Amino acid sequence: MSRTLRQVAAAAIVASLGLANVVTQRDYIEDSAGKNWTAMLTRLRGLVGLPAHAPIMVGLQDYPKPDLVALYALGHPVWSIDGAEATPVDKPDVHDFPAEYRDLATTWLDSYIPLQFDLGPDGPSHHFKRFKVPNDISVESGFVVLPARDESILNGSHDRPKAGRLYATPFADQRNTLVQIQTDLGQIIIPGQFDNVGLWQMEGDFAGSPGGLEGLGRHLLVEVLNPVPGSRFLLDYTTAGLAGQGFSLPTVAAVIGTERLNLGFEGQGAGRVLSAPLTPREIDGHFYLALDMGVDAVLFPSERHGLAALYNTRLGNDPRHLVGFARNISLLTPEQVAALTPPPAIAAFPAGLFDPGLLYSGVSEDGWLADKAWFELALPGPSNIVHVTGEIPGFSPKILGGTVKLLADGATVAEGKLIGGAFDLNVPIPEASGPREIGFEISGVDRLPAPDGRLVSLHLTSLALGKRDTVPKPGSQQ
Repeated sequence: MSRTLRQVAAAAIVASLGLANVVTQRDYIEDSAGKNWTAMLTRLRGLVGLPAHAPIMVGLQDYPKPDLVALYALGHPVWSIDGAEATPVDKPDVHDFPAEYRDLATTWLDSYIPLQFDLGPDGPSHHFKRFKVPNDISVESGFVVLPARDESILNGSHDRPKAGRLYATPFADQRNTLVQIQTDLGQIIIPGQFDNVGLWQMEGDFAGSPGGLEGLGRHLLVEVLNPVPGSRFLLDYTTAGLAGQGFSLPTVAAVIGTERLNLGFEGQGAGRVLSAPLTPREIDGHFYLALDMGVDAVLFPSERHGLAALYNTRLGNDPRHLVGFARNISLLTPEQVAALTPPPAIAAFPAGLFDPGLLYSGVSEDGWLADKAWFELALPGPSNIVHVTGEIPGFSPKILGGTVKLLADGATVAEGKLIGGAFDLNVPIPEASGPREIGFEISGVDRLPAPDGRLVSLHLTSLALGKRDTVPKPGSQQ
């Protein structure tokens, strides 16, 4: 190739990159001018109208945003609940400040109390800092700025604006409100920081749920604003693209307050689970809960082709270390738990999994089961039939050589060998009213062909409770 042709080729590459950048910047500008950002600016301007000198506490999980709130809240005491200001990536040294600012810097750093949350006798501890509120400031008469639904999956079971990034609300109105805390084990979003992040930015849900999801690290610490006794912790979680790397739902995942409570995950894929009633741990007059998923976070696998295969091969395309994704993390009051209504059926996947009253574990969003799964369903009255439809793949001798058990409320109601092909079964179960736990235990599993790689056994297409006046014998098919 001649020198001229090489120059033309190089210029074309540079021009292509420049054009791509222009398109990217145009999309960014258009998004910034959208209604969500307009609503956010309107709410920020509204901070000026709050009662004079009322304190404003910021409960956002993104390091720069509290500074933006402070700009619009002049005349009000403002501080972040997460304590990130006192624990940035590069901790400031007072001696680095000009002499005339050192007293102010010392006062600033001393206004945060160092605290820790121990995860157990053999476990690590969350180290964090909390702003020491002056005695003459009444927190109860203040306001808290929290993420809207389009900004965070925290408090997904609570009433809050669907869009607008953030909103201000009276602190006294909060019940069981969760605010992420910046710690060494579970950091908030800090530009340029990729290690030990607890929750990443909101993103669209690959399965098409009404809300979004956020990448989740192993550890997360939250402060509970005005906790309600007898509440229970809800986690809606999926291993998503990590399942092909052999990631199972973590059976050791736990929420920790005054005691450690296992969350009850089983199987592969996704689950929505609810803890037993818990009590947040009180530290220096505030209340905290820790989430420990029990498995270390990993990078997504990446395949590089062409020139990309020669450059920084040790780095992944996605720099986040994750254990999976969360769709909702909430602390439910006893009244909210009582209002949860399990559906009578899962008519289709993934849509049926998005019913907020459904508790389940061990199924991928497209309906694949592996070794274990359970679903909590309920009819308005008594039930005595389970209707199951699906298909058993024929590609693997490991799967076809296995067995499957169907359980109702922990008792085996049917058992048989895995035979390739579609199935449509009505299985009798002992008659009972209220929520019923329908479970699967399967001995034959294998991986789906590349590039998927998930461990699977059978593909479920629907699951439903029913009621018949005449019930066939257990294990029979109709």
